[in-house]
Amino acid sequence: MFLLHPTFCYEANYPLSNKPPSKRYLASKLALLIGALMTIYVVHKDKWIPIIEAMKTANQIQIYTAFYLPAMTVYFVGFYTLFDIAPNFYAELSGLQDRQFYQDFWNSSNFDEYARKWNKLVHELLYRHFYLEYLINYKCTVYQSSIMTFAFSTLFHELCF
Repeated sequence: MFLLHPTFCYEANYPLSNKPPSKRYLASKLALLIGALMTIYVVHKDKWIPIIEAMKTANQIQIYTAFYLPAMTVYFVGFYTLFDIAPNFYAELSGLQDRQFYQDFWNSSNFDEYARKWNKLVHELLYRHFYLEYLINYKCTVYQSSIMTFAFSTLFHELCF
């Protein structure tokens, strides 16, 4: 069952729903997914391609200001798609009841709190399989465990993405 749920960490028992998937909920998430992908496509086609074609004649400040708004649009729509629409759609299909894929990261007061809240799935994976491993099995300090976990996460994200 682990591979059928939108999670990175294995649990012995997942909180599952006995109800069949809601067709209305699935349709709304599917419509949001299609709308988000169309938004990204339109921004790419109508905004980025003309800017890229005009790069030969524009200076750096014009390019930056022209790219900023479309890039932020794609960033926010992509985040919403990746961390809200797609996991909730898949969770509804699989019957998973635990649907907290991110927390209120926008209210974070420091980077440590932000890193824990913005992507709960990755945080749980890194906490269980790296941080606690360094802390318990390798007898590292809390600071050393944090640094090594952060270094692994950084290397993984840079090499894979």
